[in-house]
Amino acid sequence: MMAFWSDTEFWYFKSAELALMEAGFTLDKDQYLRDMARGSGSWAQAKTAGIDDRTLS
Repeated sequence: MMAFWSDTEFWYFKSAELALMEAGFTLDKDQYLRDMARGSGSWAQAKTAGIDDRTLS
């Protein structure tokens, strides 16, 4: 599957990556692209890994 990055998509990923890093989670870029293609938000991986909504807020 080919992924398309818009000019802002890189920065959206980086901001999510940094925010999740503060919660102790490393965001995987390839999975992030798959999640976004399915319409999932950038927190999908963290929620799947068991990080709760309170930690993510």
